[in-house]
Order: sequence, then C-alpha cells, then structure tokens
Amino acid sequence: MQHAFSLKLPLEGTSSYVLADGTRGTSLTALAHTTFGGTTVLGVVSLTPGSLDVLVGMDFLRRFKLGLIMTKGTIVLSDENLE
Repeated sequence: MQHAFSLKLPLEGTSSYVLADGTRGTSLTALAHTTFGGTTVLGVVSLTPGSLDVLVGMDFLRRFKLGLIMTKGTIVLSDENLE
C-alpha cells in the first residue's frame, strides 16, 4: 500500500479473488503502467497488503498478446506476434 501511495497510483476500487489453492481474499485495485518485453500498457493492478508476489492474470496475457502453455514442470509464455 505504501508503494501505491508513493507512486501516486490512482485507486480504482476493490477486487475479490480465488487462488489456485482455493485461498480467497480481497485487495485494492489501482491503475498502473506495466512494462513487459519492451511494451508498456495501462491496466488495473491488484494491491494485496503484505504481499511482495507478482501474480499474472488473464488480462495481463491478453494486453501483451501472450499465450500461456503449462505442462508438468514447465511454464512457457508464447508471444502471439512471433511467427
């Protein structure tokens, strides 16, 4: 939270979530610019108190035109723009 205020991120509201392990929670949301692979987009980020983890959701993948391939022991991000 302190980082959100120091970065002057505009707060949007709250969001409920369920993680893959079934854990439920609520977090504040804010608008932020996110950069990945040299591309920057504006989107909503979740601010979870006490967490330093970065969780990537479906909206992130869509905005950056990425695909996610998961197999046993391997996770691959696939760029839709590569042929």
